[in-house]
Amino acid sequence: MKKLSSISTKMVELETRIEELKKIKEPGEDLEVCEEELRGLEDLVLENAQDLHSASSRSQDLQTSTKTPSANSPAATFGLSSQSPRNTATVA
Repeated sequence: MKKLSSISTKMVELETRIEELKKIKEPGEDLEVCEEELRGLEDLVLENAQDLHSASSRSQDLQTSTKTPSANSPAATFGLSSQSPRNTATVA
């Protein structure tokens, strides 16, 4: 998921850079290179930058919320932890 988030960030940065370059009278090859890189990333992930960024953000929010145990969860209610119990048996 981290890689997808990084790709999403790169795509948004490329879109911003493309908009900046379009304002310049003669952007040279930079504009063409940025557009080509963005198209390549869109082909790779099959999404445009904004849709991927939205999906990535929602996924990160979901991951964060599932990692934090709820105070109303059964484990919290009974004082249980996610750690496995130790083997306390002794050999005589």
